[in-house]
Amino acid sequence: MRIDHREPIVHLQIRMVANGNPVEYAYERLSDGKEVAEEGSVTSLCWDGDVLVFTGRSQSSDGLWTMSFRYELLEEGRRLRAAEQIRGGGLYQDNIWMFERR
Repeated sequence: MRIDHREPIVHLQIRMVANGNPVEYAYERLSDGKEVAEEGSVTSLCWDGDVLVFTGRSQSSDGLWTMSFRYELLEEGRRLRAAEQIRGGGLYQDNIWMFERR
């Protein structure tokens, strides 16, 4: 995971393997909290104190789903915690992802 933050622009890129399949995702947003509608979803990015908060929602054939991530630096920037919450579309999950700076 890589986050490049140059206020007010935030660029996030992630590469990982989930269930044996590679996953790559990248987006760039303003951290102004304004909602952005694209490709059937609505997302926003804002600051909650020192925590960067991404929220998204979309309507699919399985119903409405929402997703949020809270990105927080820990241990003087050596670790990043990403708290994920997904609701809807048959999913109800909470995950904590920990990333260590190299």
